[in-house]
Amino acid sequence: MKRFSLLILAPAVLCLNAFAANQGQQQIPFNGSITNPCNGETVDFSGIVHGDSTMTVNGNNFHATFQFNPQGVNGNGETTGAKYQATGVTREDFNGSFTNGSFNETFINRFDFMGQGSAPNFSVHETFHITVNANGTVSVSFDNFSTTCH
Repeated sequence: MKRFSLLILAPAVLCLNAFAANQGQQQIPFNGSITNPCNGETVDFSGIVHGDSTMTVNGNNFHATFQFNPQGVNGNGETTGAKYQATGVTREDFNGSFTNGSFNETFINRFDFMGQGSAPNFSVHETFHITVNANGTVSVSFDNFSTTCH
């Protein structure tokens, strides 16, 4: 199975400069493929992901938030032609210091693929966290990825 988080994270990273310049909202074209854990079928999807961002600077510290919601993201099963509608949210929170370089990030992704008719529904969930201290040492890092059949 392809790593779904990379599909979510890539638009965030690629649009980081746009968000920094606009401090607001973006409509991001989005497409990819994922394996349905209920039946093993590859589902190809495409549509628009709505992105919203905020950034706060307080003295020598910053906090940034990015949130993405699928809007009109639809999929089709490669074998059966089953149709799917995606819902969910992806959120990233960053905190850091401009003076000592310490940094932490929390990433939460939850996408639900709702099958039409008899197509089985499934979800993708991922949480990721990393903390880097002022010395550059990674003190916490985990990545939990799962898919669930409904």
